[in-house]
Amino acid sequence: MKKEKTNSKKQEEVIYVKLNYSEDYEGKKNLLSSEISFLRIARAIKNYKLLRQEELNIKIKITKKINEANIYIRKLRLILPKVKIPEILQKSELENNNIEKRIKISRDKYDVNSIESQLQEIQDRLRQMSR
Repeated sequence: MKKEKTNSKKQEEVIYVKLNYSEDYEGKKNLLSSEISFLRIARAIKNYKLLRQEELNIKIKITKKINEANIYIRKLRLILPKVKIPEILQKSELENNNIEKRIKISRDKYDVNSIESQLQEIQDRLRQMSR
């Protein structure tokens, strides 16, 4: 008996498309411009990664410097004598802080009220225009 070899691979159909010269030229041109775009994107990604790594290194250095500064500040607080503030000055400082807080709160309220009033005026104008 003779065994026949069967091709277990699936045969693919090949389809050909005929292009004229101008279509072929435009296709190649578009392909090359796409490749240029991809290369530029790859370059930008590489630069981004380098800059990001540099940023992280700088942040680490800054964090170390801040920690060192905090240590020095703590040491200075231990070494330097504590200042005694008279009670009269302490009370006046508290009053100044309270006054500043009240002024800030009143400004915030004024700003909110001002914005609300402006919105109301604009809405009134729009209603008048639509009549």
